[in-house]
Amino acid sequence: MKLFRALARLILGFTFLFAGFVKLIDPVGGGLIVSEYFKIVGIENLTVIPMIFGAFLAGAEMLIGISLLLGLRMKFACKSALVFISFFTILTLFLALFDPITDCGCFGEVIKLTNWQTFNKNIVLFIIAIFLYFERGNFIPIAPKNWELGFVGVYAVMIVFISVYSYRHLPVIDFLPYRVGTDIKEEILSLKNPEAPAFETTLYYSKNGKTESFKLDNLPDSTWTFVDSKSTPVNSSLKSSIIDFAISDRNGNYITDSILSQKIVFIYSVPYPEKLSKEDFSAMSGLYNSLAAKGVHNYALFGSSAADIDSIAARYNIPFEIFHADIKTLISMNRSNGGMVYINDGVVTGKWSRTDFAKKMSGVPNKELDRIITEDPELFAAQGLISEQLFSEIAAIAILLLIVIMRYICRFAYTHKYIKEDVAKESQNVIGAELIKNRIKDMTCKVEWKKDLKKLNTLGFRVLADWYAAPSSVEELQELISTEDFKSIDKMVTGSGSNILFKGDYNGLLIHPDMMEIKITGDDENTVLLRVGAGVEWDDLVAYAVDRGWGGLENLSLIPGCVGAAPVQNIGAYGSEAKDTIVKVEFVELAGGAVKSLKGDECKFGYRDSIFKNELKGKVAITFVTFSLSKVPVVNSSYADLTRALESIEQPTIKDVRNIVIDIRRTKLPDPAVVGNVGSFFKNPVIQEELALSIQKDNPSLKIFPAAKGFCKIPAAWLIDNCGFKGKRFGNVGVHENQPLVLLAYEGAKGEELLALAHEIQQAVKERFNIEIEPEVNIV
Repeated sequence: MKLFRALARLILGFTFLFAGFVKLIDPVGGGLIVSEYFKIVGIENLTVIPMIFGAFLAGAEMLIGISLLLGLRMKFACKSALVFISFFTILTLFLALFDPITDCGCFGEVIKLTNWQTFNKNIVLFIIAIFLYFERGNFIPIAPKNWELGFVGVYAVMIVFISVYSYRHLPVIDFLPYRVGTDIKEEILSLKNPEAPAFETTLYYSKNGKTESFKLDNLPDSTWTFVDSKSTPVNSSLKSSIIDFAISDRNGNYITDSILSQKIVFIYSVPYPEKLSKEDFSAMSGLYNSLAAKGVHNYALFGSSAADIDSIAARYNIPFEIFHADIKTLISMNRSNGGMVYINDGVVTGKWSRTDFAKKMSGVPNKELDRIITEDPELFAAQGLISEQLFSEIAAIAILLLIVIMRYICRFAYTHKYIKEDVAKESQNVIGAELIKNRIKDMTCKVEWKKDLKKLNTLGFRVLADWYAAPSSVEELQELISTEDFKSIDKMVTGSGSNILFKGDYNGLLIHPDMMEIKITGDDENTVLLRVGAGVEWDDLVAYAVDRGWGGLENLSLIPGCVGAAPVQNIGAYGSEAKDTIVKVEFVELAGGAVKSLKGDECKFGYRDSIFKNELKGKVAITFVTFSLSKVPVVNSSYADLTRALESIEQPTIKDVRNIVIDIRRTKLPDPAVVGNVGSFFKNPVIQEELALSIQKDNPSLKIFPAAKGFCKIPAAWLIDNCGFKGKRFGNVGVHENQPLVLLAYEGAKGEELLALAHEIQQAVKERFNIEIEPEVNIV
């Protein structure tokens, strides 16, 4: 199906582009075609409106073709193409049945088709357009909507420029019968009786709303108004494309042969002399004088009657001879009203619009004129033809190349080799994102694409997540992970970003469970059970409990992060850990969406460790945590700094503990809002007791804390400090001056810089103390 879509798009696109272009470069000819259609419905004697309407249709046709080929706004382009071709299919059926005009003009002057041929062509295009219409939703956008609209605007400006340029000058590519290089004498076939006129001219006059035809030898009086003229071959066997080239003088005598027999002749083609101003005729007279001075024949062919010719000649004091020719012949000779045609020995050697020829002669007219009439006519014509052919080739290549280049630039810049079947890749690019966003727009949970995480990680790194969602309920979370578009892409659950280091952008779905409920689920004389949503800020929970006199969390005050992250990391500080109060953890499996839970003793809690950092890592999203808090709290002052601070208080409470912990933390640890950090970057290492004692022997200031049998824990801060890193800055990163465990990310820092510093610290500790320290932070 993909191949058929591509072929259909190319066929219809090229057809629309070609048909629009060949008419756009000839706006006058397009106006003539539209005039013929207007006459069918009784609208006559219009020139400007048909030309504007014809240019608009040609421009729209070309723009639809470009959109189809490039892939711009494909839904709208497919609809427009179907509407366009449907209308003209019906119209051409009418033309084929009733034959009001012989040429529909769908390809301008380039390709002539009969009405039935045109109808059959439109039937084929109509079938293709129907197919594209029903497939319109399967096309991949090449860029975001605003970009595509911008591209359409650029092409629309280009189309307007081509049309205006062609009108002000001549068609950039001449497909007309009298194009440069045409031998008119050879084109006109001789009749058996060469003395008789080859053509018969019929003049049309109107009076009192009635139009009648007259021959040149039987013209009406001056009360009649001239309407049109038409020259037809006397012998129907004439088949030449320019058989209507017939010139007559004021008396109706045909002088075609005498004009064509002259070696060099310049002819003004004036189908509508009444539309020229006095200044135009004055400029034409000036050019006539220049030509006459060189002995060059210069005539004017008017498309009006003999009486009108005499009237105009007298009114503007025209010095050159004026003859009559059919209006359509004159328009075919030169699209410019008053344009110049250079004929040498019956061969069209050069053509200019009225303004272009005037400009050509405005500098040093005699010099330019000498060059034109003295240069070999075949060479002069050949140069014109070569220039035209070269321009046509360059124009065609440029338009098609621009379409191809723009399409592939967009494809590589935005789609990154888009593979529709690979949703993981689809989600990382603009094009796939647009498709996914359209498919998930009705989801309850808001999902954002290319989410800036600068304010969502305490290091302040400006990184992006392909997708970001903050479901506020279990149902929203289940809906999110069960969505087909997100099933196969990477997922990561995060809290407030206080324990995460992004090395770069995250290519996947970042989930922030945002359940905010705090609910009492159990209550007795001694304890209270609190079921807390994963999205609740940890310190808000601590404050909530302490304010109510419920103990167990006060030593963990001011730890950044959300409740959902507490069991993962088994957060701890000042002699307490999260595992001391957690009795239940509820979660949703990312694969399948099943809701499950674990009791506190099933979570395999350890030092900054849990089942959620090991067996269940990346597999679940914690939604609720239930804590058991004491209604008769006992102050935990086992931590040395805390013990010293509480000595001055006679009967310390958990509120005192909280306040002291907050003061200590604020003294030792920097505020992430001021300088980026994740608190303690490294874990305190657990080493063999023998190694710890040997280090302490040489460094009596080292404090040792008991761990498992034969092991002990020593402060990583002491190790880092004794390696000389405390208070040091390295470019955009550094080590805190009060707490060496805290690595700092200054403005402009990158994840790789901080990792490089961490690696350097690890190496230094290993070399000096033979101890490996591990990052506590989650590195992504």
